[in-house]
Amino acid sequence: MTSLSVSPVLSSSASAAAATARAQAALVSSAKDTTSATPVTPSTVLEISTPKAKPVYALPTYSGPAWAMAFKDAISTRMAGNSSMGSLVGQWGQLGGMLLSHLSSSNTGYSQTLLSRPDATGDLDMQMRGVRSGAATASLEITTRSGQKVQLQIAVNSGKGLHVEIQSSGPLSATEREALAALSEGLDRALAGLGQEGGPQIDLSGLMDYDRKAFAGLNLSVSVPEGSNTRLQALHLRLDDQRQSLELKTDMGGNIAINLNPATALASADPAHKQAALNQHLQNIHAAAQRSHADADLVALFTSSFAQMHGLPASAAPQALMPAALGAQVAPLLSGLADFEASFSGDFQRTNRWGAVTEQGHTDYQISQRTDSRYRADTGSLALEQTVHTALDGHIAKALLPDGMLDMQNGNYELHTLRDRQTTRTRIAAEDGLLTQAEQTHDAQQLLTVQKFVENHLQEQYQRPHQEQWVKQLLATR
Repeated sequence: MTSLSVSPVLSSSASAAAATARAQAALVSSAKDTTSATPVTPSTVLEISTPKAKPVYALPTYSGPAWAMAFKDAISTRMAGNSSMGSLVGQWGQLGGMLLSHLSSSNTGYSQTLLSRPDATGDLDMQMRGVRSGAATASLEITTRSGQKVQLQIAVNSGKGLHVEIQSSGPLSATEREALAALSEGLDRALAGLGQEGGPQIDLSGLMDYDRKAFAGLNLSVSVPEGSNTRLQALHLRLDDQRQSLELKTDMGGNIAINLNPATALASADPAHKQAALNQHLQNIHAAAQRSHADADLVALFTSSFAQMHGLPASAAPQALMPAALGAQVAPLLSGLADFEASFSGDFQRTNRWGAVTEQGHTDYQISQRTDSRYRADTGSLALEQTVHTALDGHIAKALLPDGMLDMQNGNYELHTLRDRQTTRTRIAAEDGLLTQAEQTHDAQQLLTVQKFVENHLQEQYQRPHQEQWVKQLLATR
């Protein structure tokens, strides 16, 4: 009987697995044998690590405006409301007064920036700083009698945002804080007028009447970029013990400059006397503007500014440098105004009912007053001269036909050139405290030159001169 022996048959995969198992067992056995033997230092070390994933940050998103500081105070609330206004007067409305009131009540500074439409992909701090770049700005600087400086700024950047701040170089006294609060309404009125759509208006009354016992002076500067909805471009107002000055620029080359010397020794404190002199000056200014066809808005700004700059409070009027008895005789013979220099210049255009330009030109006007006096107390003698001088220069290019279109391009127009000069001098003399001479001289010259051009060739020219002179004895009329 034959016996059979059966051997197990392994599949190829099973054989591979078994071989792997035997190899691992051999390695383990070898490792155990090696452990008890001398250690072997490997010549190469291989480290395998899993790379770390880079962090992913979500970009910030802004659902509304961004603020530099917490925005739960009254000034921030006002800024938020103003930012939606379309006009400059609305955008900076009441912010100046609120900043002055804040410093007055808290004796601490304040700064805030509103960024209307922050860019989530840009640097937020840089965007905040950019609000002031190219903005319409109003800056007020006040110097106190104690030497402290208060600085206020409002920056309005349409489409970008608002920035406001007020700082003091040191703590303010109770009197200074009270005087600061009193300026709040005056600053708001001044900025409201300057920010008017179309043409600015001048209201300096609340600033001119600042507390001169608390403040040594103040400066207001306003700058408006091109493209704004107001004709104002720049303004600078300076008020202190030595000088009152106003400079203003508008579109169409409009410039206004007024400088007063409030320390003029013979300026009058009598409001009625000063007003009479002002009325005479304003009448002469309007006559010159009409003769030169000057821009009506520019003339209105100049006359308003001129009158207000002469509004120095009577309590601050300087004392005369001569005895009261002699001063009482001299005062009625003079203007009563502080010495000054004032001017305006600008371009103008006039159109017909169809909107076509019928004339255009430029006007320069200057007016000044200067007082020179010498008084000797030992002899009671006085020598005084007050001079008022005006000058008008202008040119007007007119269409050749009435109500026709001006044709400067082809050289068809009529050119009117004006040159006017007027000087009025008041001379006063006294001996032993009594007037011995008081007379006024007047010399006025006007010259109008008319030229007619056809295709850039001069076809006709003539002149119209006018002269006026007189002498008035003032003692005889007293």
